Amino acid sequence: MANLKNFINAIANDNRIYTAEDIGKMTSNEFMANEKAIDYQLNNLGIPRESDLAGNPDVVYVHGYTRDDGTEVRAHYRSKPDGVVGNNYQISGTITGAAAGVNHVDDGFDRPLNIYIKGHDTGIPNLKNYNYYDNLNDKLEYEVGDFLRENTNSPELYSNDIRHQYVSALYARNLGEEKAKWLGDLNEILRLGRTGSGSDDTELDKLNNEIGRNYARQYPNISKEELLQILLTDWDKNSQYTKNILRKMNKK
Repeated sequence: MANLKNFINAIANDNRIYTAEDIGKMTSNEFMANEKAIDYQLNNLGIPRESDLAGNPDVVYVHGYTRDDGTEVRAHYRSKPDGVVGNNYQISGTITGAAAGVNHVDDGFDRPLNIYIKGHDTGIPNLKNYNYYDNLNDKLEYEVGDFLRENTNSPELYSNDIRHQYVSALYARNLGEEKAKWLGDLNEILRLGRTGSGSDDTELDKLNNEIGRNYARQYPNISKEELLQILLTDWDKNSQYTKNILRKMNKK
């Protein structure tokens, strides 16, 4: 069998591995919808049985779950990413607006977001299309939740850090780092008032937002799925970094 760890289905553009049992459980409509992807896997990888994949370190078993929109996702196997950029996911999107320092590589970021101050004495920001981007923010957080449920056994462990890193990175690479920082800082101000979270939580979120902006600079046009894989692979390193910063801040 081909290298499972680096397998990517070019038709579905994901790393799901169909087993004989998966196919046997499909309705006729489900099979028709997935037939081309199944044929691609058959020709490039084969169709394993679940017993062939059980305990294999190159795959991840995803337990069945229900998405936030009510869609039932059956348990299945996925190829385990190796953390090397380009090995697992196709790179999509093109860099545009380079002269302005802003890359528009993701859907949903085509509305202008103009930030300016209503009078120097008040310092209140006026954000055009803020409600639109606030709703987009929720959608991006759902993407993180779905990804972590499919790729980890403890999504709650990674959720807060990667949510902030991922959303901040997407805003930075589509709207620019300055606007991404504005929105991240504003979100912490508004959230602090609603939840009463402590200062440590706020500083941690800001650090994760900064990490996300750094990743946007380093990986300006990789796919969103690949960005999530990299953030998950680097979570231990980034988590240790934020802990060390907070520890030093609390000693002052």
